[in-house]
Amino acid sequence: MARLMAMRRPRSVIALSAVVENGRELADWLQVPLLEGSPEDRPVSLELECRMVDDLDDGLPRSLEPFCRDRAQAIVFCSSRRGAEKAAQALATHLAGALALDERASVEEQAVNLVMEEDQAAQEIAEVLPSGVAYHHAGLSGEVRRQVEECFRKGRLRVLTATPTLAAGVNLPAEITVVRDVFRAEAMRGSFRHVLLPSGELLNMLGRAARPGLAERGKGIVLVEGRYRNDRDVKELVANVEAGRGGTVRSRLPESFEAMMRFVLATVVETGETSRQGMARAFEHTFAYHREPQPIRFDRSLREDLMEDIPSYRKVAASGGSIRLEGYEVTPSGVHARVASGDHAYTVTLTVTGLSCTCPAASQYYRGQVCKHQACATSSVRRWIWARGYLWRWRSWRTGGWWSGSRAAGGRRRSGSSPPPPASISFWCAGRSSASSGRRAPPTGK
Repeated sequence: MARLMAMRRPRSVIALSAVVENGRELADWLQVPLLEGSPEDRPVSLELECRMVDDLDDGLPRSLEPFCRDRAQAIVFCSSRRGAEKAAQALATHLAGALALDERASVEEQAVNLVMEEDQAAQEIAEVLPSGVAYHHAGLSGEVRRQVEECFRKGRLRVLTATPTLAAGVNLPAEITVVRDVFRAEAMRGSFRHVLLPSGELLNMLGRAARPGLAERGKGIVLVEGRYRNDRDVKELVANVEAGRGGTVRSRLPESFEAMMRFVLATVVETGETSRQGMARAFEHTFAYHREPQPIRFDRSLREDLMEDIPSYRKVAASGGSIRLEGYEVTPSGVHARVASGDHAYTVTLTVTGLSCTCPAASQYYRGQVCKHQACATSSVRRWIWARGYLWRWRSWRTGGWWSGSRAAGGRRRSGSSPPPPASISFWCAGRSSASSGRRAPPTGK
């Protein structure tokens, strides 16, 4: 949208949402009038609930069974295609007797039609259909999705498992919606981390129940694993969902390196070519700049940019030195760093495969996130290793060759060769225990 506004393309804009809290701010950014509604405008009431369960695989059928026995239809949202398929297969076992004999005969007829399709996915859906269960996602062919939706609309299915894409404007006669996964995996510089879904996305999914003209009642249930019961972010999410608050819309550009790169590259592609000033003008039309206008710089270091992607590093930067690296040791298994945090000290281990920390908080973080001690070690050890010569590569202008390792430690000159690729940095770190050990760094890629 920002790129379109920068090139003055849109003649009119209509933005629709049922869950945003900062509609006025968005309207000011888009320069359009704001029309607001309220929950009382909804023709069919929707009851919202968050349930803590010890096990999601057990809690899902327990939450659905009472409604399915009462002949209600339900949609279950899962975080991935494979998750939707596995949930459908598990529910088919638990709800095998939920259909009456006449309903089962009708569904079996539909299953025969799917089996006739020359599609492996259609045949797999046909196996769970007789239990009144099916799944729906973008990996299925258009014909198979159409048949599944038709089967659900005719009341032949009790449960439909799906990915969140089904929440985008598809009207189905569901009285119950269940969100099984409140986390999703997001790519971050080539790896994935689990992030908590915003309340607005959850409310959109829950709003698939009680569609006007298709259902007379509605209930939305969010399942949350009990181990996150005391998590601050999860508690806030639960409160927002049960109160029907969709949360504030924020731009992801300042927080995501990959989102920023996509914005920059797309701007270059659309304009054919651009300058730094042109890129700055395009960024001034973004929602991020609208919310927090500030000077646009092009002189940030790579280290600043990398550490920005680690939210806990902000605590390190704001600690005034109370969170600091006391020392480290490089071993064949990785780097073992000692990080002081106030009156305590913890050991952080950096290896090729990941990070670990002995602090109590580290075990409570979601997969892919790091604690403040890990963030401190990641930033400081990298700087110390390069500054002290444990991992030192430089261009020798007199000889025209690349030096690897430390001169003091007997680093080797590789004349006429190119430097090792960045991916080998971790291996080089693990291969040298100290600058005075006399051990040579291993060859690149070994």
